[in-house]
Amino acid sequence: MERIVFTAKLRLAHTDEGGRKTPIRSNYRPMFDLGGTWPGHPALNDGRVMLVEREVLAPGHEGTVRIEPLYPEFWGTVRPGMVIPMQEAARVLGWATISEVIRAEGFSPAVAAFVCQARE
Repeated sequence: MERIVFTAKLRLAHTDEGGRKTPIRSNYRPMFDLGGTWPGHPALNDGRVMLVEREVLAPGHEGTVRIEPLYPEFWGTVRPGMVIPMQEAARVLGWATISEVIRAEGFSPAVAAFVCQARE
C-alpha cells in the first residue's frame, strides 16, 4: 500500500486538563480517533508524529507536525480542516487539525475503501 502523510497543527492538552506530564518528541506514536469502528466498537488508528522545526512539543502548546499513519488505508477519508483527537489508550491528549494531505501516487479514497473492506 502506498503511503499517505498529513501535515497538521497539533495542540496538546495541558497537564491539568488530563494531558501528558512530559513533552513529546519526533517518532511519538499515539493513536487517533478517525470516527471509524471495528466490529461495532470505536477503532483507534496508530500514526507516527514527526515534529516540524522543533525538538519537543510540551503539554499545553501547539506546533506543526507530520502524521504518518501505520495503516494508511484507514485514513483515506481524512481531509484538510478535520480535527482529529489524539490519544494514549482511552485518554485524549491533544487534537490535530489537518492542514494538508500528501498522497503517494496511486493512493486514493477509493483504493483506501477497497483495502478496508477487503481486510474486514
